[in-house]
Amino acid sequence: MEISVGKLDASTGEALAGAVLRLVDSRGNTVEEWTSDGSTHTFTAELREGETCQLVEVSAPDGYGIAGNQTFTAEEGASVSLTMEDPKHEVEEEKEVFISVTKTLIYDNGQSESRIGAENETFYVALYSDPECTQRVSEIQTLSYQHTDSATVTFAGLEAEAKYYVSECDAAGTAIVTGMVGDDTLFYADYAEGNEAVAENGGETVAVAFVNEFYALPRGFYKEAELTITKKLLGVDGDALADNAVFYAGIFADAAYTTLSDQVSYNIVELNMSGRSEVSAVVYVALDQDEPVTLYVTEVDEDGNPVAEMADFMYTVSVDNSAVTVSEAAQSAVVTITNQEIEVTEEESEETTESASEAEMTEKSTEKTTEKSTEASSVKTSDDIPITPYLALMLAAFAMLLTGGVYRRRGKR
Repeated sequence: MEISVGKLDASTGEALAGAVLRLVDSRGNTVEEWTSDGSTHTFTAELREGETCQLVEVSAPDGYGIAGNQTFTAEEGASVSLTMEDPKHEVEEEKEVFISVTKTLIYDNGQSESRIGAENETFYVALYSDPECTQRVSEIQTLSYQHTDSATVTFAGLEAEAKYYVSECDAAGTAIVTGMVGDDTLFYADYAEGNEAVAENGGETVAVAFVNEFYALPRGFYKEAELTITKKLLGVDGDALADNAVFYAGIFADAAYTTLSDQVSYNIVELNMSGRSEVSAVVYVALDQDEPVTLYVTEVDEDGNPVAEMADFMYTVSVDNSAVTVSEAAQSAVVTITNQEIEVTEEESEETTESASEAEMTEKSTEKTTEKSTEASSVKTSDDIPITPYLALMLAAFAMLLTGGVYRRRGKR
């Protein structure tokens, strides 16, 4: 019997090429197999009378789903025309996967560890597909240090569910475990939490952190101290007050709070209460060689202006340990800033209201005075009145009176 098969797009009805189709008989034997080319495929098959046959799609073109099987009964001398339609796949937008890598510089003197900063240093990092980090699968990223102790880079365009391994490398992309900086000081790359990164979902960012440990302080590097700033918020009653307010602390180089310090990782520190009554932030201080560093801390606005000079700041401010000194011998310091709400008494509230009322009354009085002055200025003086029209009116009135007298006298006669 003669069989014709068409392969179409289920949504548009257009002919499809690239689908692998197969006709099988009732015993599962392949009668005909072909790949659609965009036209109707016609062939003759020797089938037993009354035999049940199936048209099966083995594979669909890219972007399409496989259509369901079609069944027909063979009849000697008859012809069959079949159409198989493939549904188009819903194409989901692929979301990128990101891996962020942060490296921090550490100095280990054998007794304790402390962060160190680099004045101007460059390192490199890359991603690899194997644990030994021999198969690089990403570009080489640069970790730049300009008066800082850490640097972060982000790798984008990665595959979800793929496994990546982070490693420090040289400029050519060869993974390294140890390296040297300019004056041949050795460092060791330590991945305390491991260097494996897997993003299971698109749009996800996986963070990997590691450190470089130095056992001697290289030239061009400097030690750092930690300054912890704690903000406490109190209500009028003196109890802890949870709030969502945002405050700022300024770190200055002078006791007059005129010059912000340039020896800290940031000199205006945001303290976001986020529903809490107490919050802390850590700032890193660059230590001069064998020289202590003194810093002055006070509460400021977001532009670095001390709030003590602002009359509308609704808190009293007290700073515990506002002047701190750090050094190699004392590498940490703590400053606590406490804000307490100012209570506005009923008398102060009334005075404020009275002041506002007096100001309003004064303003209205000034407006009325201005209006009267305007009206007065619009009235003409006697010098401005034209005399001739008045004289003419008076003469006319006199003439009418004379005429009226004659009429009355005539009447009496």
